Amino acid sequence: FPVTIRMKENVIRRENGDVVVGNVPMIDQGPKGFCVPATYARVLLYAGVPADLYLLALLGKTGIGGGTRVSSMEKSARTLAASYGRSITSISASLDLPKLESYFERGVPLTWALFVDEAIDQDLTRRMQERPSADPLTWSQSLEPKRKAARAIRKNQLNGHVCLLIGCNRKTGELATSDSWGPEFAERWITVEEARALSQGDLGAIVP
Repeated sequence: FPVTIRMKENVIRRENGDVVVGNVPMIDQGPKGFCVPATYARVLLYAGVPADLYLLALLGKTGIGGGTRVSSMEKSARTLAASYGRSITSISASLDLPKLESYFERGVPLTWALFVDEAIDQDLTRRMQERPSADPLTWSQSLEPKRKAARAIRKNQLNGHVCLLIGCNRKTGELATSDSWGPEFAERWITVEEARALSQGDLGAIVP
């Protein structure tokens, strides 16, 4: 099948309003903190482009413990993607849900650069214990304190990170993230207000 059809077949639509891109390969970045090369390797493999975590880490000049030159990584990824008829496109950093949903509806995951807030990160895992069984309206209302608290978030410039956005829910005002930390982090949900407060303003898509 053409890659555009294959990618679209990966879209999962749930009764609660979730639109999620499924079947994105998981690559654990490991103890070296290779979040950037791991994320790019995942999305390249998903788009049908052979990619290796450690080769990408080398091309991105990733040091032990993390620290990748994102510009070097993007340049290398663009070259690799182009050789397989794909392109990497920058996306508006506004995190506009309807706009992002147009990518997820086509089965296109997005690379996203952010600053990790450790308290929020731990809370995202806790939320996943309750979210699947909650109805959208009740769940959305329960998130109101999180949305308000997002106004006071201060970005920690030392906690730079890159992961994937793989879905959204316009009913609840959430985005689905996917981190390269193993299967238990393959899908977690964050409010769009929190995502905007933590974003580095760098979004990208690999498209045919």
